[in-house]
Amino acid sequence: MPLSRITSTFSFSSKSGDLRSRERRSPDLHHSILMIRIFLFALLTPCLYGTTLTDTQGRSIEVDILEVSDDSVKVRRSDGYVFNIPFSSLSTESKGKLKQSSESEPTNETYDFESLNQLLELKLWKDTNLWDDPVDQVAKRLGWPRESKTGTQSSYRIYFRRENSIAGARPYTAVLYGREGKVDYLSVMFANKGDSVPPGSVEDMDEAFEKVNDAIDADLESISARFDTLGESQNEIGGISRGMKERAVRWDTGNNSFWLAAVENEYIALRIMPPELADTWGRPEYQSDETVRQAAAANVKENKFGDVLIQNIPMVNQGPKGYCVPATIERCLRYMGIRADMYTLAMAGSTTIGGGTRLSDIIEGTSSYVRRSSRKMETISDDVSIKTVSEYIDQGQPLMWTMYSTNAYNRIANSITKQRRGATDYKEWRKTLRDILRDAPDLLPDRTQGHLCMIVGYNKNTDEIAVSDSWGPRYELRWITAEQADMVSQGSFYIIDF
Repeated sequence: MPLSRITSTFSFSSKSGDLRSRERRSPDLHHSILMIRIFLFALLTPCLYGTTLTDTQGRSIEVDILEVSDDSVKVRRSDGYVFNIPFSSLSTESKGKLKQSSESEPTNETYDFESLNQLLELKLWKDTNLWDDPVDQVAKRLGWPRESKTGTQSSYRIYFRRENSIAGARPYTAVLYGREGKVDYLSVMFANKGDSVPPGSVEDMDEAFEKVNDAIDADLESISARFDTLGESQNEIGGISRGMKERAVRWDTGNNSFWLAAVENEYIALRIMPPELADTWGRPEYQSDETVRQAAAANVKENKFGDVLIQNIPMVNQGPKGYCVPATIERCLRYMGIRADMYTLAMAGSTTIGGGTRLSDIIEGTSSYVRRSSRKMETISDDVSIKTVSEYIDQGQPLMWTMYSTNAYNRIANSITKQRRGATDYKEWRKTLRDILRDAPDLLPDRTQGHLCMIVGYNKNTDEIAVSDSWGPRYELRWITAEQADMVSQGSFYIIDF
């Protein structure tokens, strides 16, 4: 099935219902259809949407019920703000309403989860509800290694060998995302311009893109044939930012949505998620400034050595391609509580065959996405110094730093980081640091080694900054002096402000 399947079915009706292009509908009509879908879903899901809760003091609020646990209820306000309400603060009537709601929820026992495991060629489900499984147990079933774990989220990423197969096609990488210890969603990347054509293997760019698109078409044919056995599908458009929209075919079964997106010249990806997440895919959740500000500040910790570090920043391993820019931005967005995927971000960055990305394009595409979450991307032009860095680190804002990752820089950073681990007194460490640097050459910029990484901390006592690269856990935290960092700096930083 060629790539045109997705684009052509957006223009014509099909046996599975009216799948006319959403792009051809007016904004008002599109909004009306979305409201009808939400209304119908609310009717079929009692007491979950538009529920009025009253506290013990008689104050009321209308919210969407997201999850009911033993001692609290997770809700979403009309402005999109998600928070927990303890049962102890609710009136007897509201507690009874929540009990009735939880008892009346569908059990999702109407589908054969084992057949989904066979369809995907993965040991993903152990029962009919994947979304209440501890994410680490799911990762263990899959055999996917942990990439990152913070206080609120986690990820498990695998880069596959050539002989692996998922849903009848060759996967290059997959990631399982977790939130609050449970499964959030999965993303599997098949043919794509970052992985499918190794850098230097094809000299002609048109020929390279032709190979990528042929691979996307072949994967689309194979994967769609499998999912068509699930029954009716519908066409979707995900994303809201320029250069980051994707058309997809979606299948729903039980409490699972399968989102197959094929983007010409870019990638084909399969995402598995709850239906409510699929309904808003690519649209970031709203978070109030105060909520983000408080959470960010709480992540800043200082130890006895004088290291001031931002905790709870997710790691993303960009793999063997030049995805330092989208991987670093994904880390920063997820740290701020905004779902992100480096492959989608790369789509906005004029990514070349093999993975090189244009920073300015990705920043422009990401900015509009971030604004929908009431955040904003800001550019800072300044030297690398403790004064510059500390202003943002102290507020819990990591800096995305444009620099030249030369061999000499990495040798010194590795040496400092290794010897620093045994240091217990910063005054003694300063003497050791001087010895390390005494014979070190001045670092020089190299325009062929452009790189984006994160500055996540500093130490005023030793005039060092903490750097984090998107190359896996070994490179999650390295140290370098501010003076040396400035030698290889491109002179600009990016932050997500609040």
